[in-house]
Amino acid sequence: MQSIITRSLLRKQRWKPQRACRTQACHPRTERTFHSSWRQASVSDDVRDGRSQDTSKNSPKPIALQLLPRPLGVQNPPKWRPMSREEKNRELFDEDKVIERRDILKRLNQEAYYADVHKMSFHGGKTWIAPPQLIREERSLYFPNMSGKPIGESPPPEDKSQSPENRKEQRMLRGPYIPMEGGKCHTGQIGQGNVSIIAITNSQISQEHVKAWTRGLTDKWRGHERFRFLHVNLQQNPLRTFLVSMFASKLRQEVPKYFHQSYIISYENIDYVREAIGLENKFVGYVYLVDWENRIRWAGCGGPWNGDDSPTTSTQGGPVSEEPTNTPSIAAGRKKDVPEGGLSGQISEGLVQGLGEVERLERCMKVLMNRLDTLVKEGKVL
Repeated sequence: MQSIITRSLLRKQRWKPQRACRTQACHPRTERTFHSSWRQASVSDDVRDGRSQDTSKNSPKPIALQLLPRPLGVQNPPKWRPMSREEKNRELFDEDKVIERRDILKRLNQEAYYADVHKMSFHGGKTWIAPPQLIREERSLYFPNMSGKPIGESPPPEDKSQSPENRKEQRMLRGPYIPMEGGKCHTGQIGQGNVSIIAITNSQISQEHVKAWTRGLTDKWRGHERFRFLHVNLQQNPLRTFLVSMFASKLRQEVPKYFHQSYIISYENIDYVREAIGLENKFVGYVYLVDWENRIRWAGCGGPWNGDDSPTTSTQGGPVSEEPTNTPSIAAGRKKDVPEGGLSGQISEGLVQGLGEVERLERCMKVLMNRLDTLVKEGKVL
């Protein structure tokens, strides 16, 4: 009898830890309360002992901006005329292009829906700093063709029998003649034989960016017969395209009359060339300087950098770091003459280390226009 009682007591003692484990498993609040009180006690001990943790190290830091790392554009010249059925089939079933399009779609599908909104919290969406000089022609790539409908009618072609002064006055009042193909304006057709500034916007913020880039520059050069300013309002959402078209009258009030024929509302799908031309954020404005062969020779994005001597601030806020380049046209704090490079794309006037992005665009624009005038006089550009 005594052995039976002893065995039962031992069995109860053996099962006590199991009952305790079941109680902890069924009541996790007790365990959570214990851990939370333990954490509070450890934190209070650290504060009391002067060992407070530095949480600033764990906070995310914005990435410093760098210069444009590569030439922007596509490999093939733009085509604005409709392709034949054979050309469409050849491009559709080309194995290399099919693989390239598949890789691009994979990268686009991996991005979050609000990725562009998240990028706006760092440097206002600005992803790189504009280059200090022109991209060399042998390394430059082509700007893809974009088409759309303008918000105004184009004036008739210029009468060559008139004097250059009269033609310039007409361009200043009405704007240049913009050709159309199939009822649409094409950037490739307009830019052929001209120096163009192409601005791409998608929102009100991007329009403010473009105004900051082109304010004063377009008024200075719009009287030149070889200058074109193209503003592409890119809306890939059909609903937004319809709304923008409905409020085109408001755009006509905001845009000067001499730029109505070159303000294009486009609804093309540019997913296959978005990465090639550097359109990394749809809420940011982009400005491209395109030469007479539709090659991208310079580009800027976001709000223009103000060009302080110590580039630690930007117009959109946040630290900015400009990497020094190995080109001889940049010298710290002084100008350095560079010989005329012709088609190599060097800037003969020299540059300063702290030169702002708008001033860089103006200098590059001046070099391209002078080079084009020389080629026109020599008969190499029609």
